[in-house]
Formats: sequence, C-alpha cells, structure tokens
Amino acid sequence: MIPVDLNNIENSLKVVKKIYANMTGKRKAQRICDAEKNWYYRESVKKCYKCEKCVIGEGKIKFEDAKLPMHPEFGATQCIPCRQCKPGTYNDKRAFRCKHCRNCEQQGRYELRPCTHLQNAVCGDKIISGSTKKDNISNTVAPLKSGSGPSMSKTSDSSVAFVVFTLIFLLLVIMTVILIVLYRRKAKGCKKRWQKSRNNRSHQELSTEYPLMVVTQRFS
Repeated sequence: MIPVDLNNIENSLKVVKKIYANMTGKRKAQRICDAEKNWYYRESVKKCYKCEKCVIGEGKIKFEDAKLPMHPEFGATQCIPCRQCKPGTYNDKRAFRCKHCRNCEQQGRYELRPCTHLQNAVCGDKIISGSTKKDNISNTVAPLKSGSGPSMSKTSDSSVAFVVFTLIFLLLVIMTVILIVLYRRKAKGCKKRWQKSRNNRSHQELSTEYPLMVVTQRFS
C-alpha cells in the first residue's frame, strides 16, 4: 500500500476552498459594528464592543443626528451619545431609549404626579363625569396631602412608629435613672442608720462592762 499523508490532504483542500471562494466571490464578509444596535468598533483591539446604557433620565439620540466617525470597513468607532429625555418621555432605569409618559387624561383618571425625565406619571382614581376642572384639581391634590397614596402612607406609618419607639425608649431610660438614684439614696440612708446603731451598741456595751472606768473618766 502507498502511505497517505492526511495533513497534506487537508492543507490541499483548504487551498482549493480559498481559490474557489476568490473565483466565485463568496468570501466571508467582515462583521460591521452597527451603532444603531449599540455596537462600536475599537481600532486598538480590532473588535466590536457593546455600548454602555444611558443613565437614568437620558436616552440616546437619533443615529442621523449623532454624526459619528466611521471606519471604512467596520462601521462606527464611537457610540451614539445620550441626552436628557425630551418632554413627554422619561427613563427610570439604565437603558438606551426614553419611554413615552403615561397620559392620565386619556385614561380618564386624575394625575397624582406629573411625568418628568426621571419618572413616569402616576394616575389616580377615575374622573367623575360632570365634575368641573376645579373639582378635578382638588380631587387630584387631596390624596397627596392626606397621604392616601401607597408611598406616602408607608412613609407616614414608618415615621410615626419611629417617633413612638423613640419616646418609649427615652421613658425607659429616664425611669431606670430615677430608680438607680432612689436605690442609692436608700442604701446610703440604711448604711448611716446601721453605723449609728452600731456605735450606740458599742457604747452601751462599754458602759456595762467597765462602769467604774467610765465614772472616773467623767470626774476627771
């Protein structure tokens, strides 16, 4: 049998495939870094990298307005910049695009909190038919002042609980200090009475055991 070198055969096949691809024009296309899909080309490492998301309250502008520098083969070399969300839009988390605000009027509800570039609008109860605009405004402001909203009620409840706990703790501390002071005063008074009674007893014992000595001491 004639020995067969498999490595030479594989290399020959690769060469044939390259020649065929060049002849037919079916070369594998290079990857283009698409800025509209949040990719950019980094020339230092010759690779595409994912762009970072915009911060809260911002979103990326249109690709046409960005005017990014472009690599002739691999696409944009910078990411589309972020700008503050326009009126009527918001972004409450790290993302590439701003979202449209909720329209409470279209939903037939009171607007408890307006939409900003940082947060969406908050709608309340349904608007009662036949009510005037003044009534609508008063009904809109009333829940916020009374704290009937979920966030305000939670905040008020937690603040009240904290104040009550603090007062109870202070009362316990004051009562403990008063009890310690009274106990020390009582112990000090008991100690004085005990010493006084002890001195009286010792004097009486001496007078009964040595009466003559006590008399002589008095006359002398």
